[in-house]
Formats: sequence, structure tokens, C-alpha cells
Amino acid sequence: MKIGIDVDDVVFEFTKTFLNFYFKKYGKSVKFEDIKTYYLEEVLDLPLEKVIELIKDMVSSGVAEEMPICDYAKESILNLADEHDIIFLTSRTVRNGTLESLNKLFSNIKFRLIYSSNFYAKTSGKTKADICCEEGIDIMIEDSEEYANEIAIQGTKVFLLDKPWNQNYKRHENVSKVYHWNEILEKLNKEGNKMDKNKKTGVGFGVMILKEGKVLLGKRHEDPDKASSELKGEGSWTMPGGKLHFQESFENGAKREVMEETEIKLNKIKVICMNNDIVEGAHFVTIGLFSDDFEGEPKVMEPDEITKWCWFDLDCLPVPIYFPSKKVLENYMKKVFYINEND
Repeated sequence: MKIGIDVDDVVFEFTKTFLNFYFKKYGKSVKFEDIKTYYLEEVLDLPLEKVIELIKDMVSSGVAEEMPICDYAKESILNLADEHDIIFLTSRTVRNGTLESLNKLFSNIKFRLIYSSNFYAKTSGKTKADICCEEGIDIMIEDSEEYANEIAIQGTKVFLLDKPWNQNYKRHENVSKVYHWNEILEKLNKEGNKMDKNKKTGVGFGVMILKEGKVLLGKRHEDPDKASSELKGEGSWTMPGGKLHFQESFENGAKREVMEETEIKLNKIKVICMNNDIVEGAHFVTIGLFSDDFEGEPKVMEPDEITKWCWFDLDCLPVPIYFPSKKVLENYMKKVFYINEND
């Protein structure tokens, strides 16, 4: 399984550290159990900008580097890393030292770190829910009830760690309240067994963009941890594409992904094919779409996943090509909607 893990107050005791820093700076004591909301500006009666400034001061002072670890977090994550893919997913607005702290704590395991937007601080970027969907995260471990519900609505299961600020969380079938990391391990073992028996087929899409007889393809990162895909394909050439979001049309999903990955704006787009893509442990129905009406030139927007974009003549394509993209190209060349591989 792919397990997403929030950083603050899930791995590191951020709030307790911040309150201690606040006390030393202003001499005002605020108890951890009195933090009834995730919005610290309301608790401290300070403007949001001032709270962010205080967090920056705390990080620059070096206090954040010695932040205590949440009870049993280290042991539990090391345990999980033996059998699962670990992705730390944080909406930190002050990111200095985050990777260094995680590397120091988890030097013996493979993990990825992804930053999301922060709707509390109103920063831009992909939401945690979008990232969970795109990365194929099976379970997310969170402390924010707002993030938990947003992620759950998109279809990802969430373990919500009990904190003073999430006591009145809105119940959702995909959200389970947990009280400590040991309970998370117990539930994950049960969930893993259940998911192995009830794995579902996903829906993704590849977008064939044509310009003067040339197709746009991107080079996936050579590192399999960065070229993240349940269908593998690190180091291969791929069309822009991704996973379909909950209640999203094929066309809107394609436009969204192409804009996020290349900054190209698609004007007109149409579905041209459908394929059944299966590898060991993963199964996706891939929708192929086509567009030759667009604005802009491709830019590398996600360098950790796609290292470059290039235009190729249809009769002089690079190798290897990511196999779902190769099948879409084959459909286009043969002018068929679906190729039955059993025929």
C-alpha cells in the first residue's frame, strides 16, 4: 500500500513546540488542550501574517530542528516502511529544514516528501486531496479534520489522530478516529488484508497533443520513487495524463492534468480510445484523449516526475514509451477505439 503521512502533530510535536516558543517570546501561556481550532490566529488573537512570521522565527532560531517526535511515530513508520510505500504529505508554509529533519529521523528507509497547498494560510498549489488521488495513496494519516474530510470525499481512507482541535469532526465513512500510533498499526494491518481482497480498478487518461504532425511526450524520471505510477514506467516517455478525480469528466480531468504538468491550455479535446492496462498489483482503465487545438508551449512544471517535454514525429518516436501511452498511439494510428488483446 501507499501510505500518506502528515508531518506536523503526526510525526513531530509542532503545536507544543510552537506554544513553548510563543511563551518564551511573549510570556503568554497557552495550554495545548485549549487549542480547539486549527486556526492558531484565532487562539492567539493575532493576524495570520503574524502567526506565519512567528513560525518563521521559530524555524530560523533552530528550535524546530529539535522538535520532539510524537509518541511511537518513529517506530511505527519504520515498521510500516518494511511493507509499504511511505509518502510524507505536508501543507507546511515554512518548509525550511523539513526534508533534513525527516532524513535525520528516517535515514534507513525510502520515502518521498510532497508539499500541498494550505487552505488555512490560503497558499496556492495542489490540495492534499488531489495529491492523494494522483499518487494513488491508499491511506492518509492526518490530524486536521478539514483535510481529513476533503481527502475522504475524494475516496481515500483517512486515520484522524485525536487532537484537541478535531473533537467535533464531521463523520465520514472513509475517516476513522484513532488515539495513538499503535492503534494505527493495528488498523492498517486489518485494512491491508481487506484491501488485498477488494482491490479496485482505477481510471486514468493519457492526452495525445498533436502539433504539425508531432506528438508531445515527456521523459519520466529514472528514479521509480519519483516517476510515481502504479503502472511503473520509470525512465520511459509518456503523454501528459493522470488519474480521474471523483465526479470529474474525462475532458476536464485531461485539461487539468495538462495544465498542471505542462502549462498548456487545451481549447478543444475529444475521447479517441479506451484501453485495459494491467500489471502485477495494479489495474487501470485508460481513456485516450486527443487535442490539436491548444495554447502555449510545454514547460516542465513537475521536475521530480517529468524531466523534459519534447515533440516527436509520429514515424520517429523515442524508446521506451510508457505502455499506456504506447497503446493510445497505437489506437490513434490504427483508428480504432479499443483493441482486444485476446483476439
